[in-house]
Amino acid sequence: MQEPSSPWSTSCSSNNIGYRLLAKQGWVQGTGLGARRQGRLEPVIVDLKGDVLGLGKAEQFDEYHAASTARPKASMAEILANATDQEREQRQLEHTNKRLIQQEVKANLAVFYCGLCDKQYHKAPEYEAHLSSYDHNHKKRFAEMRRSHPRPANADAQRDRERRREQKELERIQKAALQRTAGSVSVATDSSAASASTSPAVLPGKAPAPVAFGFKKKPSGPRAFNFNLSPKPS
Repeated sequence: MQEPSSPWSTSCSSNNIGYRLLAKQGWVQGTGLGARRQGRLEPVIVDLKGDVLGLGKAEQFDEYHAASTARPKASMAEILANATDQEREQRQLEHTNKRLIQQEVKANLAVFYCGLCDKQYHKAPEYEAHLSSYDHNHKKRFAEMRRSHPRPANADAQRDRERRREQKELERIQKAALQRTAGSVSVATDSSAASASTSPAVLPGKAPAPVAFGFKKKPSGPRAFNFNLSPKPS
């Protein structure tokens, strides 16, 4: 017990009620508490804490930090170089046990592996949900269709031959079209040159009279009537 007015770093006075109770029970001032009087003699110093850590936790963190930063951390090469035979055997044993555990876990999870979709699951509900999903069933139907309609072994070679044949046919058609176009142009050029050479030359001089078609135009002016008054022969 401690009076409110007493400082935290001093011991209790003889007027303190706790002091008097301890004295009645046989405690002597200047000795520690306990059956063997092994208790501490100095008062417990109480500091005001602003964090949420327990008593002495901050000091423990400081000690760990000082111990860890006292020297630089050794690299793996230094650890292996300075390791003893026993440490090497222990490390090899740990590595072997770790590899065996991984193999065992992989073997146990093999039942949750979907080879069709190449997906690995670690829980049974996830694997069952995948088996009922649309993607899995779609790939399953596609695989069944491919098995029921096998693809011929030489399908790629046959497709290449068909493509080369179509390409040759297209080149032949284009070549024939170019030849026909060149022939028609040469024939038109020859016919125009022949017509120009066979047309009659127009001689200089009087121009020929134009040819009239249709009815002739009657001459204008007074008409002359010819009356025959002689009697008809009987």
